[in-house]
Amino acid sequence: LTVKATFGDGAPADDVLCRALTPPKETAVAAAVTALKAMGALGAAEEVTPLGAHLTVMPVDPRVGKMLVVGALLRCAGPVLTIAAAMAHGRSIFFSPPDRRQEANAAKQALLTAIPNAKSDHLAVVVAFDAWVRAGEQGGRGAASAFCSDNFISHQAMEGIAGGRVEYAQVLADRGFLPGDYVRRLRGRRGVPSIDRDPAPGSPDQFSGSGRVIKAALAAGFYPQLLRVEHPPAKFRATEGGSVQIESAAVQIKLFDRVKGRVFQHPSSVNFNCSRFESGWLIYTDMVETSKVFVRESSMVPTYSVLLFGGDLTVLHHRGILKVDNWAEFRAPARVGVLVREMRAGVASLLARKIADPSADVSSDPLVAALHQLLSSDGF
Repeated sequence: LTVKATFGDGAPADDVLCRALTPPKETAVAAAVTALKAMGALGAAEEVTPLGAHLTVMPVDPRVGKMLVVGALLRCAGPVLTIAAAMAHGRSIFFSPPDRRQEANAAKQALLTAIPNAKSDHLAVVVAFDAWVRAGEQGGRGAASAFCSDNFISHQAMEGIAGGRVEYAQVLADRGFLPGDYVRRLRGRRGVPSIDRDPAPGSPDQFSGSGRVIKAALAAGFYPQLLRVEHPPAKFRATEGGSVQIESAAVQIKLFDRVKGRVFQHPSSVNFNCSRFESGWLIYTDMVETSKVFVRESSMVPTYSVLLFGGDLTVLHHRGILKVDNWAEFRAPARVGVLVREMRAGVASLLARKIADPSADVSSDPLVAALHQLLSSDGF
């Protein structure tokens, strides 16, 4: 992305990089270009898009950068800052002693009860961090440490996330996506971390309490790391009040990645024992291959988040089907596809306006209100 921004749209990335002193492999360059096109940082002809222009000057992984930009646009800044900082930490914030594994898993699931129907490893981190900060605010460092011990959480990881949030917030503030005083508030007082969850209209955290909005920002950043959920055929049993659907077992759920085919939930994931994913789609950020291909961190995401922030959209008018990258398939009237295309173009226009005028408040645009309305009415 930096090469494209430096040498201009007329210079294909592989032509420039092949002349480097230690040129990367052609396959690696091709994979990078494909990934940047999939996330919308590069256009079909390798031109830098408005999103790509922002990501070029952000010293972060492009996927994380896009998640941060969309999170600021959707006004759920705090949670995406936490998720980004947790990823930068590099290790899970949760630990599971072999002799207390069941207890540790129960503690992690208990945290998620704060967000209905979360089904998200990423939101588990957000809830854990917020609870850790509150414990520290109410009882000092000792209380924060006790909270970590009781919930099988690394205190060191929490402190690392607190620092990382400030750094990422400063990156967004430098681009005009967050006000400067927001960064100052995150630093807290006397070294005690703080969270800013002001729900006032127009504030950076107006929608930080909405799991769907947070996961939409996550989907925007990490698409095409998308899993399709295949549920087993529905079965019913007769009762006095009529037929009742029998809940399937978690082991009957099948997950499919576009490239790797079938994959499996890792036992450490909060979704390991989940028997139903209402939207039918999960975004993942961590995948490992041992005896099988395991997904360690995943989140069920809204359908509209895939349609709005995914790859190329194809509308099959005669069949009433929308396809994203000719793989993810959705049944919907053609007018929904037209609406999604217009909204995608509108988001690109907002980002272009932000480049021209960093002080522009694009998060208050009526288009953003329309995005929230679609995400909030996703059907589950």
